[in-house]
Amino acid sequence: VVIENMDDAVFVFDSNDTLRYTNSAALRLLDPATDSPITGQTVETVFADYPELLAQYRRTPTDSTTDPKTLQFVVDGERRYYDLRSSTITNSVGMTTGAFVVARDVTEPNRQQAELRERTEELEHKKTQLEQQNEQLDQFSSFVSHDLRSPLQVARGYLRLVKQTE
Repeated sequence: VVIENMDDAVFVFDSNDTLRYTNSAALRLLDPATDSPITGQTVETVFADYPELLAQYRRTPTDSTTDPKTLQFVVDGERRYYDLRSSTITNSVGMTTGAFVVARDVTEPNRQQAELRERTEELEHKKTQLEQQNEQLDQFSSFVSHDLRSPLQVARGYLRLVKQTE
């Protein structure tokens, strides 16, 4: 019940690479329109249109889960991103009895990260523009200050002369 209600796609295979269980999220990932059962089929048949899933299944280690690998899939006409994990299933005496692949939809976090990167790049670009404008304003103020200093000194000189000669 727990696995069936998960948002993650779960595929469970036996030691003969035959699919023994999949939840509804896994069926949506493979083909949302299909009603045909896929349990009892080999991993090559189940993942025939998804070589990335087959490669992840083949990477299944003998002792623990692997690091997730993010891949793109088109689901319901929309590009979605999934983190894939796989692991072996062992019985109480340590014999490998199967394997599973879990695909977690990470589309929204990926979109948010992409938006954040875009905004960060945009802010960096604006920061660079502002720094350039500040530098130009500093140069302009220095130029204006220098150009105004000479006429002001001349005017002060004339003012002193006027005061002295009344």
